[in-house]
Amino acid sequence: MQDAAFQEAAINYQNTVLQAAAEVESALYGFLKAQEQLAYLTESAESVRQSLDLSTIQYKEGETDFLRVDIAAANLAQQQDSQATVEGRVASNLIGAYKALGGGWELRLGREFIPEATIKEMRSRTNWGHILAARTTRPRRIWDSSGPKTRTRRILPADGGRARSRAGGCE
Repeated sequence: MQDAAFQEAAINYQNTVLQAAAEVESALYGFLKAQEQLAYLTESAESVRQSLDLSTIQYKEGETDFLRVDIAAANLAQQQDSQATVEGRVASNLIGAYKALGGGWELRLGREFIPEATIKEMRSRTNWGHILAARTTRPRRIWDSSGPKTRTRRILPADGGRARSRAGGCE
């Protein structure tokens, strides 16, 4: 009976991992394709803007009627609308990729990823060695609603914190 339960748990775990990998792949593909589409739309919008400028110059010099300027302005507005839509899709797919990878966009400034009570309980049950040792901070780039920011993230030093413990806790 335990063997059947173990096999079921293993199959459920495998399916969960495969589904998570598919979600990550889908989100990253969507992000990259949206960025590619945004590059084309940006170039297209610039061409339409040049067309509008040229039509405006021709109208001011009396070489064409205002309808051509109006059509060029409407085309520019449509291109800019498409560009804004795809910019939103780029951001949405990036958020989807972060979500599929397990989050990471929440700000936890000054707080550990694992709550202190859980760390204490884990230490009392198991010798985790340097995994739960004191950590140092290192800056990293993150994104929030106003764009990229530099924040500090708590990570272990390359030696697992052993050098600091040998030095008596001095940094």
